[in-house]
Amino acid sequence: MAVVLALMLIASALPPPARAAALDWDIPGGHYYTQTGGYAVVDGDNIAFWSEFQRLGGVQAVGYPVSRRFQWNGFTVQAMQRTVFQWRPEIGQVYFVNVFDLLTESGKDDWLYVVRQTPRPLPASFDGGKSWGELVKSRLALLDENPAIKQQFFSVVGDPILMNGLPTSRVTDMGNNYTLRAQRAVFQQWKQDVPWAKAGQVTVALGGSIAIEAGLVPVAATKLEAIEDPVLLIINQYRAAAGVPPARLNPALLQAARNHVAYYDLHRGDPSLAGMGLHQETPGATGFTGAWMGDRAKAAGYKGGVVTENAGYGDIMRAIEWFMHTAYHRVPLIHPSALDIGYAYSESSGFLIIDFGLPRDKITTPLPSVYPPPGAKDVPTSWDGGETPNPAPGIPRPLGYPISVLFAIYQTVEWKSFVLKNAAGTLTEFQVARKDWDRSAIIIPVHPLASGQTYSVTVEAVADGKPVKKEWSFTTHR
Repeated sequence: MAVVLALMLIASALPPPARAAALDWDIPGGHYYTQTGGYAVVDGDNIAFWSEFQRLGGVQAVGYPVSRRFQWNGFTVQAMQRTVFQWRPEIGQVYFVNVFDLLTESGKDDWLYVVRQTPRPLPASFDGGKSWGELVKSRLALLDENPAIKQQFFSVVGDPILMNGLPTSRVTDMGNNYTLRAQRAVFQQWKQDVPWAKAGQVTVALGGSIAIEAGLVPVAATKLEAIEDPVLLIINQYRAAAGVPPARLNPALLQAARNHVAYYDLHRGDPSLAGMGLHQETPGATGFTGAWMGDRAKAAGYKGGVVTENAGYGDIMRAIEWFMHTAYHRVPLIHPSALDIGYAYSESSGFLIIDFGLPRDKITTPLPSVYPPPGAKDVPTSWDGGETPNPAPGIPRPLGYPISVLFAIYQTVEWKSFVLKNAAGTLTEFQVARKDWDRSAIIIPVHPLASGQTYSVTVEAVADGKPVKKEWSFTTHR
């Protein structure tokens, strides 16, 4: 049931926590973040929000995106947690919106005072008769009333006035904290421990997030952007080629995979964690969550069905590509019933796990599914057969490229015949590796296929009491 990949082992010191599905990833022209639900920051349409995001310090400086792009007061803007970007085409850069000034203009000062413990702004007379330089000096002098808040104000990445705007209130005693309001942020020093801060600590209220909470940002702009996880995306591309339904990330399987990667890192070097032992855990050992993949999935809350697993080392994208050029490792990636997926990997050891859940959901696409798919071009001619368990014992390497034939997990399948012919109609010698539990059969040519040749395949079986005949062809690369 289980399969093992052996690639490059990456040695390291103490391991960090295992990582599951990436929380953010590169996309064309920018980056996609799921930490706040799912929003992209990109360059495009002559607006360089992604370039500016990086120039201004990235997540550390401005937080994660909390909206899409949208039009606001004649400008293209996008809300980040800490601030709101405003694209200024005349200079080709971002300005920050004075969110708390806009909240005043929108009549939200009472709401800010009650809900967000934010002082009301100083009267306009505070700046009366002052030059710009004098105004800036007097506003910054308000910070002297609280050294901790002043230190936080000037500790930002980049220009503190650009990031925060000028102070617009005095430091005000708000009960359990001292607060200073600025044009783009609010600083609060807590007098006592609160769930999010210790006594004496200064926190920064996030202007972009508050703008959304106060209703300044249109609801349509906060609609999440769905951009698929890159690992799931590449798997589903292979599944689409095989003609089966797309898979989905499953939280329980993500946790199960994360748990097993963490177990591996805790016990790295244990001789039991070799070969098929990569899929096993020892009861009573530190980090134990289940002896076998199904046990670990159940412990993590998975109830969808039988579970299988791919394990290996190295970059996960390269591992998936390697899996697809094998006999056994390919099967769960493109199995019609492998609809639930969870994965994790270790940045220290390079160990990776992909867990597959096979629920008994009815499949509406025609079965069996096959790979290489009908009409495929540039199919490899051979592979080295180097996987565990051995798919073709006793057969010299290299082998011909494997051909997968898959029914759904809930079907009753009786295999009848397999035929593989070259373009001249000559029979090609092969072996068949079958796994009855998942209704799969893999045709493995005994010798490498010829380059630039079209091969035809015929498979006959009885599925759920009905005869099935599948005929298709593919062409190898030159």
